[in-house]
This record gives sequence, structure tokens and C-alpha cells, in this order.
Amino acid sequence: MNKLLIAMICLLLVNNFRNLKIVRKKIKSNAIPIDENWIEEIVNGITNGLVPRIHLSKMCDENNLINTNFASLNGNSITEAIKLDLPNDFVADSFANVWQICEENGAALSPALIQFSQQLRTQKELTAELSGSLAGAKLSAWVLAFLPLFGVVLAGFLGVNSIKWIQTSQYGKLTFISALILELLGIIWVKSITQRITRLI
Repeated sequence: MNKLLIAMICLLLVNNFRNLKIVRKKIKSNAIPIDENWIEEIVNGITNGLVPRIHLSKMCDENNLINTNFASLNGNSITEAIKLDLPNDFVADSFANVWQICEENGAALSPALIQFSQQLRTQKELTAELSGSLAGAKLSAWVLAFLPLFGVVLAGFLGVNSIKWIQTSQYGKLTFISALILELLGIIWVKSITQRITRLI
């Protein structure tokens, strides 16, 4: 009887642990990432005389940042709490670090957050400008990649059977293989250049 009771308790504990895991996953998935507008709202509240931690708690409640909401009301570390709500989020980590440093050193919170918000806005504008500039270059690269196919179709309209020459001639086969290799190298090269430029921001 005792063994059966212990087994049932163990099963209940395991089941509760699984449910707790599911709830945690749901909480993480429901958390809304923070951005420069969210930070600006916090700054506006602080400059209007609201208590920083209470205002932060209200803002965290709006974004479903449950751990950060709890930490802001109980005086716990904002940095550790925000990592639980938004793991691997660079903006959230940076915001929490700015908040924690200002609290620990007694620095003014509003100017630091204003500067951080402006930096985020500038970075977003630069990223948008960069992606817009790269769009033209990517389009040109794809047009150049498909230009040989257009040449084959155009030659067909002019009465030249390029496909037959590629299939039957030794030089045609060599030309086709060389063209494929150069095409692949070109596509890989363009991708590596665009990825390298994107990483700079």
C-alpha cells in the first residue's frame, strides 16, 4: 500500500513538473520583444515623475514580461529576470544592463535610456538603408546570373541551336561545365559579400 502511494505521488510530481515546463514555454513564447518605442515610453514616465521600478513593472505587464515584472516590484535583478523572459535578445540584455548600472551607481536613468533609444533608432535606420542599398546589388547579380540563359533563348530566336551544339560538341560541353562552375562561384561570391556587409551593422 505504501509503495503504491509513493508511486502515485511520484507520478503526480512528474506530471506537475511537465505542466510547469509547458507553462514556462508558453510564457516565453508570449513575451513581446522590447524596442526603442517601449524604452521611450519608460523614459516619458520617469521624466513625468513616476517611480522607475513601478513604471517598469507596468510596461513589463503590457509586454508579458512576467519575470521582469516580478523582479521590478520585488527589487530583484532586472538583468537576470529579463534573460528569462527574452533569452538571447541583445536589445533586452543591453536595456537591462543600462538599468542595472544606473541603479547601482546612482546615475541618472532617463538620459542613459534616451541615448540608448536613439542608438537603437539609428541602428534600425542604418539597417533599413543598407538592406535597401543591397536590394539593387542583389537584383543585378541575379540578372547577370540568368543572362546566359537569356542568350541561349535569344540565339534560338535567331536560328542558332545552342542546346544542340552544347550536347554534341566537345567544346560545347566544356563551355557548359565552365559556365556552371562560374555561375556557382559568382552566386557564392555575391552571397558572401552581402553577408559580410550585413554583419558590419
